[in-house]
Amino acid sequence: MPKNEVLKLEPEITPYTLQGGSMRKINIVLAGLLIMFIMVILLIQNLELKTLHIQEQSMAHQGVIDLRDNATSTPQIISLTGQWLFYPKELISPEDIKHKVGPERETIDVPKVWGQGYGTYELTITLPTNEQHQLNAIYIPSISSSYRMWINGITMHTAGVVGLTRTTTTPQDSPGIVVVPKEQGNSIHIVIQVSNFIQQKGGIGEVPYLGSIQSLNRLESIRLSEQLFIIGSLFTLSVFCLSLYLSNRRDKFPLYFALFCIDVIVQALFLNDTTITTFFPTVGWSFETRVQYLSASVGVFLLLLTTRALYPKDSIRKIESLFFVFSSVLSIMFMTTPPWIFTYTLLFMSVIAITVNLYMLFVFSRAIVNHRSFALLNMVSLLVLTGSIVNDLLYYTNAIQSQELLPVGLFFYVLIQTIIYSVTHTRNLLNLDIKAEQLLALNQELEKKVHDRTIELSRAVEELNKLAMRDDLTSIPNRRFFETAIYDSMEFLLNKGNIGLMLIDVDYFKQYNDLYGHLSGDECLRKIALTLDNEVRRNKDSFVARIGGEEFVAVFSEVKDRNISIIADDLLNVIKELNIPHPKSSVSPTVTISIGGVVSFVTPELNHEDLLRHADEMLYKAKERGRNQFTLTTMSLNNHNTIVLDNSS
Repeated sequence: MPKNEVLKLEPEITPYTLQGGSMRKINIVLAGLLIMFIMVILLIQNLELKTLHIQEQSMAHQGVIDLRDNATSTPQIISLTGQWLFYPKELISPEDIKHKVGPERETIDVPKVWGQGYGTYELTITLPTNEQHQLNAIYIPSISSSYRMWINGITMHTAGVVGLTRTTTTPQDSPGIVVVPKEQGNSIHIVIQVSNFIQQKGGIGEVPYLGSIQSLNRLESIRLSEQLFIIGSLFTLSVFCLSLYLSNRRDKFPLYFALFCIDVIVQALFLNDTTITTFFPTVGWSFETRVQYLSASVGVFLLLLTTRALYPKDSIRKIESLFFVFSSVLSIMFMTTPPWIFTYTLLFMSVIAITVNLYMLFVFSRAIVNHRSFALLNMVSLLVLTGSIVNDLLYYTNAIQSQELLPVGLFFYVLIQTIIYSVTHTRNLLNLDIKAEQLLALNQELEKKVHDRTIELSRAVEELNKLAMRDDLTSIPNRRFFETAIYDSMEFLLNKGNIGLMLIDVDYFKQYNDLYGHLSGDECLRKIALTLDNEVRRNKDSFVARIGGEEFVAVFSEVKDRNISIIADDLLNVIKELNIPHPKSSVSPTVTISIGGVVSFVTPELNHEDLLRHADEMLYKAKERGRNQFTLTTMSLNNHNTIVLDNSS
């Protein structure tokens, strides 16, 4: 591996992204699927309603509906819309109406709401002879905020207590089907007293119907199924979003959106009186109204949270904080004050809701400019929601005659958000799969590179170790190798065998250098080292090393006294046979060596320094005796005997 090379592993993970064209296509496809879904639902609803054969045209005129002209084709259900007689600021009974004198009565369109006050409605229905026993029930919608109903002079239904003041009036919502008395004859006379001192919306604001009990029950079931469809869908979406949040709690959008879905469910339950009274018939009007207002306030809060989580970089926190304060104040007010007080905040709350929607339109507009994902589709869903809020605001303030559309608008908005988030979540999962595959490939590549680099590094370390253990001049082992190897040899031979050590010195080498120069001296040392190395390694587990200048050391394993003498003599001879001229030598015309050696049985008390010391003593004696010879000794624990072998050469 090159000296300055650095291992760099940079992952090149390419995420799965939707380009502009793909994003536009997905927006178009989602919008098309959503429109088809809504059309299918509306078509199914319309087909079901058509099977009931409902007469929706206004038939009441001057307080009378005459069905005798339709005797051959009387519908199953007839809407009691049109002009009813109305006695403003009077609560009169059917008996009083018979004896009433004067022009105080007037006509009023039904459905239509008015403000606070009280009054009496009157309607007469003339039935065809063949339908007198078929049209035997009336569906009464929610009437704000208390009423009492007579049919043919008989009290048939009461909701709350009708009074002339707030203190004498008890509000209650009690929509349902009222059975017409069997003694009806060929006409039905309806009188309804209504009083409202609680809400801004009073009177008959929804359509009442006349029909058979079976057909009206079916109509009510269809409407209930519509609400349950919305509620069930929203509940499923909320569970789905909560499961997504629990799997990844760093993403807050699924949590906020799930809570928003639950809030919309509450609104759908309590805004439609039929739905809530079906499941909870004992719910009081005060609690019902309080929940309606509170869920609307909390819904604004959650809507802002989902918007912030959806497009955090396009939101403005200061504006959102101001909305949060307004929502919190209203929520506290709805929980602590009586309905006749907090219902006056309807206009203020509607203004806040519209302002929040305008702010969200601003955020989505910034998201569109910044090319955020699905920003345009979000804008469309928000426009539908804003339209439903404006419709309900105008409806509740008596500005237009319509019906509540907020649940539909909320459901549309929630459905869009769910589809968008599902696509986004699927795209993220796809990205994770792609990244996982790329990461796996990267890990495999990394493992291969690490393996290859490890091998290279091991080889480099091995080469360095070899270089560190080799003499630069002669390429045979150096002193460092000697100190390591002799320790290993002594450990291996401990209490098992002998070890032999020789110190070898080139005779009169200084004079050789002075005569021929250092380059020739180095060449001479290389030849001697190579010769010694070849000769020593002929013996098992033996080596020679240069330990300084012209001095060498040889180590022999499992050697005996006589054997080491033979080896020493062989070493003297092979050096002579090199015939390296040395005119300045006092013992020979060629280069020679002197050897001092020692042999010892390896015991725990023995160390290589003892061997070196005794070998050095023997070398000194060899030089003292005239050089070009060897002197050997054996060692024991406490004494040693010296053997001098004369070299006769």
